[in-house]
Amino acid sequence: MSLVNAENKMSKSDKSKFACINLVDDPDTIRLKIRRAKTDSLGEISWDPKKRPELANLLSIYGAIKGMPRNKVH
Repeated sequence: MSLVNAENKMSKSDKSKFACINLVDDPDTIRLKIRRAKTDSLGEISWDPKKRPELANLLSIYGAIKGMPRNKVH
């Protein structure tokens, strides 16, 4: 999913340069894109892809990077 709009796929053709993580992005750019990713204002972490798709997207990315199953991420 896009980092700026969970209804869209992550795409390099998105108008926002913060919508996707490119394989050639340096670590500082990746950190910035993750920090700027859209989430919500609930102030807690929970896995609910239907009600909180942006947060679920970030948790999925984190789990993939760390090699963790989804139920261990939050």
